[in-house]
Amino acid sequence: VGRLNLLTPTRVKAAAAEIQTGEMISLKEWVIPTLKVDATQFAHIPSGTFYNNTRGEDIVGPKANQKCSIHHWSEHGIAGRGVLLDYRSYAHKKGIQYDPYDYYPISFEELYHCGKDQGIDIRPQAEGGDIKIGDLLFIRSGFIEAYHSKPSDERAKLATRPHVIGTEDGQRWAGVAQEERILDWLHDSYFAAVAGDAPAFEAWPTHE
Repeated sequence: VGRLNLLTPTRVKAAAAEIQTGEMISLKEWVIPTLKVDATQFAHIPSGTFYNNTRGEDIVGPKANQKCSIHHWSEHGIAGRGVLLDYRSYAHKKGIQYDPYDYYPISFEELYHCGKDQGIDIRPQAEGGDIKIGDLLFIRSGFIEAYHSKPSDERAKLATRPHVIGTEDGQRWAGVAQEERILDWLHDSYFAAVAGDAPAFEAWPTHE
């Protein structure tokens, strides 16, 4: 959430200058964890505060003030330069087999080669790559494709798989790997937000 302030008018204007076809694509089925999760689901335990010094009473109860609500960005809207890494298409092309409905960690190395295949160097500009400060990152792991390929009864069965803590969790999804290289890349690239087409941006369940 805090990195949305990287979308300055200057950067948004520069992003608009890169438009070539003017085609518009709906993102209604994509999950934006940077915006949706971090702000109010997990507090700093010692201080009991959430993002922007928000406390529990600011979120629920008679003193709730919507201080840290997502409606602030939804009312304003988000516009910037999007970078799509279509890992699912890359995997099909390279013969990489995996089930989006199962744990499958996509490493930085794989994303790097995916980007190269698309003609994008996913390193930040400071390191000689194509990623600019404030870019919006989208990673397609193939969940939506898999979802629409299944009958409704199978979708419902998969959606209600038992949820337990640990690697045996029934809720299982492909996503980015929980590795230091991914963390460093996300930090050093200064993305304004990240999004994926799966229920979880990171591969789930966690193996860390």
